[in-house]
Amino acid sequence: MLYGLVEKACILSGLDPYVGFLHTDNYNKKSLVFDLIEPFRIFGEQTVVYLFTGRQMKDEYFDMQEDAVSLNKAGKPVVIEAMNKHLDETVRYRRKNVKRRYIMQHEAHRLANILLADCGEKRPEWLEIKEF
Repeated sequence: MLYGLVEKACILSGLDPYVGFLHTDNYNKKSLVFDLIEPFRIFGEQTVVYLFTGRQMKDEYFDMQEDAVSLNKAGKPVVIEAMNKHLDETVRYRRKNVKRRYIMQHEAHRLANILLADCGEKRPEWLEIKEF
């Protein structure tokens, strides 16, 4: 779900989702989507923790195989509903009340504006490349 939202944010911001900074720049991969999703993975993790600690996930929501476990058709609607609920919660973001789902769009626009700016606007710290 998050990959689709981040890709949409890139496109709406005028950014090419295939041209990345951190991940391999390959026109067969949506590298910028992979780059921009990193700060937002927490949204999915928070949802999963909420579902499991709230004992809302049941064994029948999973298909068990010898070396793998996957979410099945019964479990996907539960996760999707919880994720949408989490994304639709309003949080404080840059001195505004914003739904979580729109933060990705704001950050994509912010990145586009930084890339287009000729002035010395401070780059976000997560864009800084540090050598090891």
